[in-house]
Amino acid sequence: MKPKKESERVAEFNALMCEVQSILIEADALRVRNREYELQNQYPLYTEADFMKLGKEGKAIAEKFRKLGGVKEEEK
Repeated sequence: MKPKKESERVAEFNALMCEVQSILIEADALRVRNREYELQNQYPLYTEADFMKLGKEGKAIAEKFRKLGGVKEEEK
């Protein structure tokens, strides 16, 4: 298997960072929606299981980061 070029590694790193950001945004959206329900004196719409699912997705991304390893700047 041929080693990846640094530019490919950087692109993969950036893609993983986008995945992380999307999970964080989704978690914030769930939290805000639950808060809206609480303010209306209703039970929260999303449960701990919903947040745990996002945590599992985050853990999977962390594993991808480990496999990717360190990313060095490309030599020019």
